Amino acid sequence: MTRITIQPTFNYSLIIKSLFSKKENKKNLFMSGRFAFEHAVREILKNHKDIDKILIPTVICEEIVTILHEIGIKIEFYNINRTLKIELNDIENKMQNSFPIILVVNYFGFPSEWKELLSLKKKNKCIFIEDNAHTLYSKLDDKELGLYGDLSFNSLRKILPLLSGSQLSSNTENIKLLNDEQHRFPTFSEFKYSIRNFKSKSNKRLLSEENNSTKYKPSMPIDIISKKIINNYKFDIKNIKNQRIENFKFWTQYLKHSNLTFFKGLEINNSICPYVFPCYAETDEIKDWWIKWGKDRNITIISWPKFHNSTKHFLHEEIMKRIICFPVNHQFDLREIIS
Repeated sequence: MTRITIQPTFNYSLIIKSLFSKKENKKNLFMSGRFAFEHAVREILKNHKDIDKILIPTVICEEIVTILHEIGIKIEFYNINRTLKIELNDIENKMQNSFPIILVVNYFGFPSEWKELLSLKKKNKCIFIEDNAHTLYSKLDDKELGLYGDLSFNSLRKILPLLSGSQLSSNTENIKLLNDEQHRFPTFSEFKYSIRNFKSKSNKRLLSEENNSTKYKPSMPIDIISKKIINNYKFDIKNIKNQRIENFKFWTQYLKHSNLTFFKGLEINNSICPYVFPCYAETDEIKDWWIKWGKDRNITIISWPKFHNSTKHFLHEEIMKRIICFPVNHQFDLREIIS
């Protein structure tokens, strides 16, 4: 039985197909979003000596905090409420009498409060890094997500069938990137990841969707195979987006009478290209039951994020520790698979 994964399964035929496609030359491609983020922060600090801290949301994966500890910048957390919205008063208070970097996340492919944030920027000096790792093709007011922050980064592998990849971009003339074109040979772990659907279900280590190591790892560029594909192959964006929307709607109906709670305000429409269908469980027992339910049916369901120990103290909403994500991977039509 085919395993329904959250991230697309790598397609080796794309290597051949990309040889006969129009070539581009995308710059600043990294192994993953965490490395693009690290490069962004270091570039900002190099060019702005008066930056005194970074503001990051309480709902954030541990790798971001690990990187910031390695860099040595002061961290302050701003609150995210139970609808995944920023508490704007909190972030505005922390911007006062300061020149911070502010990390803003477009959770699960849905836009953050960019109108309000850009309005705050007119009154307070700051630099926005837009974390667009959960989507590639979502829009807000006909403008693509990834174009709102001063710098932005994505996570190509989360949406496209690649071995690795994240692109860092600058949307302001005040911060110029070096247009790095480095690449590397794929790691053994990436090759194992690419054939995870062929591995035994009992091999839990190879079937892991994410690397959960909290240890700091030096930045790495994208692998050469993924770089060739992303530069040369033209993906069917319309099909990717439409199938993800349909799969999101499937879970909305399938789970509407379950014991899970949906996030209010995450309404799907044609402007959104979702990463997953997110919801939350009121108890750990409910969360664990659904993850096992998925495992028994060969459906990857994950708990997100894995918090850094220093973050948990600042969480105002306990339910954020019990977010679970259902796959909307466009390689599957869930209506034809799950009954």
